[in-house]
Amino acid sequence: MKIKNTNILFAVLFVFGTICVGQAAAQKSLTLTAIGNGEKVRLKIGAKSKIVALEETDIGDFTAGGEPPHRYTTLLSVQNGDAFYLIAKFRSGAAISDSNAPCGGDRPTTLLLIKTDKNLKVADIRTEVFDSCIYNGAGRYVQGKMQITKSKVSIAFDEGSKKYTLLFDANEAEKGLQLINR
Repeated sequence: MKIKNTNILFAVLFVFGTICVGQAAAQKSLTLTAIGNGEKVRLKIGAKSKIVALEETDIGDFTAGGEPPHRYTTLLSVQNGDAFYLIAKFRSGAAISDSNAPCGGDRPTTLLLIKTDKNLKVADIRTEVFDSCIYNGAGRYVQGKMQITKSKVSIAFDEGSKKYTLLFDANEAEKGLQLINR
């Protein structure tokens, strides 16, 4: 009797494991790799890849906080329905190269959102500078740590007397990057 129960247990575990592995294999994510100085990136989903010139695209609004080189760090990559979303932060070269300037030379940090379909057709690109000593004359200064979960990226920052939270929530992905007064 024990042998039969053990065989049934192994069979159930095998089927469950196969289903879990199949689901994991079906779940793909969007990845980003910088090319050269970061003015172009390679987007990839599974075996498909595409090169996108971010600063030359007419899709969405790509505005780097500074000059190349841009160095990217992917924070979150999610699939929501047929759309793929990638959130990355990137640090740019100095917008002010004079080390005697008011900030000693600014190296802005920007949040990037890229939305594609499964064939890597870019549907939207958005950026928002969240850390810069000269942005809008008042600067933007991060308050606390960036919050990253499986479905959200959140950054609190101050711009002069104004306080903001920059948010991407995969459960509200269609809203894109949200700049919220706090």
